[in-house]
Amino acid sequence: MLYLWPYITFFSFPLLLPHIVAPFVALTQPREADSKSRPLLSLTPAVFLPRTWIFLTLAALAMATVHFNTIVHPFTLADNRHYVFYVFRILLRNPSVKYLAAPIYVLCGWACIRALGASPDLTSLGADAQIGGKPRSPPREAGTKTPGCDVSFVLVWLATCTLSLVTAPLVEPRYFILPWLMWRLHVPIAGRDSDSTPPTVPSPASEKQVKQDSPKPRGEQIESSVIARMLRFVQANTVWLELAWFLVINVVTGYVFLYKGFEWPQEPGQVQRFMW
Repeated sequence: MLYLWPYITFFSFPLLLPHIVAPFVALTQPREADSKSRPLLSLTPAVFLPRTWIFLTLAALAMATVHFNTIVHPFTLADNRHYVFYVFRILLRNPSVKYLAAPIYVLCGWACIRALGASPDLTSLGADAQIGGKPRSPPREAGTKTPGCDVSFVLVWLATCTLSLVTAPLVEPRYFILPWLMWRLHVPIAGRDSDSTPPTVPSPASEKQVKQDSPKPRGEQIESSVIARMLRFVQANTVWLELAWFLVINVVTGYVFLYKGFEWPQEPGQVQRFMW
C-alpha cells in the first residue's frame, strides 16, 4: 500500500499539483495578525497538511512497515528491463534510503486522499474569510452537497485496494492500474465539480475600504498575483495538463523502448528493451 501513493502522485501529478503547492502558498503568505495584506488563501497550512502528531504517527507506522515487511521478490531484481528494477535498486542501495522514503509515502498518501474529498477550487477556500469586517461571501446553505467523495467510498476504496495489493507477490505498475483508475474517476475537477454558487461581488465602497486598510507593497502584489494566476491556471486547465503529462510519459517511454535497447552478455544479438 505504501507504493501506491507515489504511483498515483506520479501519474496524476497535474491533479495533485494544487494540493501540493497550496501548503507552501499558505506558509509564505502573511498572517492576518502580522500583516494587513490580503492573502490568496485565507487559511493556515494546517488545512492542507496533517497535524504534527498525526504525521509523526503515520511516518512511524510507515517506517515499521518498511522495517518488518519489505518483501522484494527475486524476479524484481532479476530483470533490468523493468523500471521497477531501478526503483528498488535505489531503495536498497543504502539501508537508510528505504526509511527516508517513509515520510514521502505519508505525504503522497495524504495528498491523494485529501484530493478525493477537498474542493477542487483551492482559491475559493478563503471565500468565507472576513475582509474589511464583512464576510466576503454568504454562508453555505444547509443541505448543499459539497464536491468530493463520501467517507464511505474512501474507506471501501482503501479496503479493496489493500485486499488487491497486499496479496500481490510482485511490485509492478500493472497492479496499481485499477486502484488508480477508481481514484481518478472520483477526484473532483475544478470547473466541473466545483461549487456553482457565484461569489458575492463586493461593493466599490467596501473594495475601497479594503484597499485603504490593506495596503500592499508593489513587490508583494506582483508575487501574490503571479501565484494566484499560476494556481488558477493549473486548476482551470487540469484535464489538459493531465493530457500533456500523459503524452510526455508515453513519448519518453516509447523513445526509451525504441532507441535505448541493450544486449545481455548471455544473449548476444538480441535487443532487450525497457518496459513498465
